[in-house]
Amino acid sequence: MSLVTLLNLPQAPPEKGGMFGISTMTQVINLHKVLCGPVILSMMYYYNHFSYITWLYFSIHTTYGLLWLVKFSYFQDKSFNYLLRFPLFVFCTYLTFFSTFLAN
Repeated sequence: MSLVTLLNLPQAPPEKGGMFGISTMTQVINLHKVLCGPVILSMMYYYNHFSYITWLYFSIHTTYGLLWLVKFSYFQDKSFNYLLRFPLFVFCTYLTFFSTFLAN
């Protein structure tokens, strides 16, 4: 049984599409993938840590995020195209953004 079936989440209509936003799970995933690079770069500046390893980490995550967007523009995954209700949106936002800062 999938999470969508378990939570009884409605499928997003085709006009709700788009690459970025917060109304569907696909948009939240794309937003997270695109923001990984800038967040890592800002953390590098904040902590003043510019070693070879941090540049490698930054470049790997940035490249992965850009390639994810290229993949999304050609081969969209319809299984994540469902509308987010507010509690699930808050949970996903916490998981993707704030848990990274709490781990450090």
